[in-house]
Amino acid sequence: CKSDTARISVQVEVTPRKPLLDGPDRVCSGDSIILTVTNQNNTGQYTWHTPTGDKITTTNQLIILNADNVNTGNYAVAFTAGDCQSKFSDTLKVSVYQTPAKPVISGDPTICLGDTILLQTNQAPGLDYHWSGPNGLSASTADWRIFPALATNEGIYTLKVERNGCVSDVSDAFQLSILQPPAAPTLIEPGDEICLDQSTLILCIDAGSATDGANYSFYLAGPDALIAGPTNALCGTVR
Repeated sequence: CKSDTARISVQVEVTPRKPLLDGPDRVCSGDSIILTVTNQNNTGQYTWHTPTGDKITTTNQLIILNADNVNTGNYAVAFTAGDCQSKFSDTLKVSVYQTPAKPVISGDPTICLGDTILLQTNQAPGLDYHWSGPNGLSASTADWRIFPALATNEGIYTLKVERNGCVSDVSDAFQLSILQPPAAPTLIEPGDEICLDQSTLILCIDAGSATDGANYSFYLAGPDALIAGPTNALCGTVR
């Protein structure tokens, strides 16, 4: 004698294939890390191994905003459909590099024509420097020296700094003004004769050649030795 045959229904689900993970191997701090499973875009559950712990998404992308050093490390993902989970993907290592701080430009904002322009920054050494100035001027040194200062050097200067491919925000604009020197004054001849034992010699500038608000310094020609002044008076006493 045979019993009746017992029957059971078994549903076989296909195990999802191993995900292929794509994304950057390096990002700058403050940027986003965007990781994508390229061979699976079905709706389901994606389990992501990250340096800050496991994360779950229902799409094939993991987006980490405002990346920082804690996000440096290894990433992997598995896909679950129904009750079946795939193997974890190969590991993808992502490095987060620090973006340099916004630089600050320092320097004299008013320079006389023909003098030296010196612009400096508060940033530490070891960076790449990207200076820009008026009329297409540029430089890549930590300190920017321009000699002699020309009228065309007047204008706006800015700076960006870079390290490991990460570029800072642009500095605030630095306004540089180039001052035109006043016209050379005319010296009045002190007289035909000067006694050797004369205790003082007074040198004066022709009032017609004077510049309002200027200070005057008197020099001995040749060695350019200062002998009187500086003074805002039109005459200086040589002792």
